[in-house]
Amino acid sequence: MQDQLDLTSAEVMRGFVQEMARAGIAVCVAEVHAPVAQFAERIGAAGILGEGHRFPTVDAAVRALEQ
Repeated sequence: MQDQLDLTSAEVMRGFVQEMARAGIAVCVAEVHAPVAQFAERIGAAGILGEGHRFPTVDAAVRALEQ
């Protein structure tokens, strides 16, 4: 299976992140594969999560969020 992001899924994710933010919940991602990250950059969706919510590994995310 190949990881993919398209315009529809980017919009769904934007809505989900906004809904979670209204509830006071931060959404983070880890291990985002290069094709997905590159497409997100191209369509302007890379900033959906906000600064500091993307991590290279799950371990890095957990360590950062525990602090």
